[in-house]
Amino acid sequence: MGSLGALAIITPENVIGNYTFIDMVKQIGIFTKLLESNYSAEYNANLESVYIMGGSAGGHLTCVTGFGYNENYFNGIFSENINIKGIIPLYPPSNVSWAGASGFLPGSPETDPELFDAYSPTTLIDSNDPPVLIFQGTADKLVDFSNSIEIESTCDNVGVTCCNLLFPLAGHASDIFFSTNFGQVWLYYLERFLYLTQ
Repeated sequence: MGSLGALAIITPENVIGNYTFIDMVKQIGIFTKLLESNYSAEYNANLESVYIMGGSAGGHLTCVTGFGYNENYFNGIFSENINIKGIIPLYPPSNVSWAGASGFLPGSPETDPELFDAYSPTTLIDSNDPPVLIFQGTADKLVDFSNSIEIESTCDNVGVTCCNLLFPLAGHASDIFFSTNFGQVWLYYLERFLYLTQ
């Protein structure tokens, strides 16, 4: 049981499919509407203080949701009664130029530049976006830390507050165990980010 594989969560067969980023963002949009209509009362959720957080591919979706929430391209997908107070991507890709070949988006940046721009975090960032807290390891072999630097730089250029925590020697998903040095420092900054932006 010393292997990380023992901790893996098995996806139920009935939800496995060839989903694109378009499908995934639509599902997040459905959740925001359910949060407003069903879950806010059940869980006493504060719709005026919502945070979006995810790691790796989820970090990419976090950025698309958080930065794209106020974009005309995504009009009608998300609930209009939720106030996103912060975006928390962990080791996020900064663009989706690779996604056409992977099947996550149809076409290519050359054949459909508007679509690829709509799913690339750095092209979505504007001055109306909420603050951002990024967790990124400098030894990440899956998502190079230059991605988080690009997101931070784009935020800085338009006046969006961004704290990009670069952890020396940390690899991909190095935050998964909170008892590690990386996890403890990450929790310290995460708690303060949530408190300061609530």
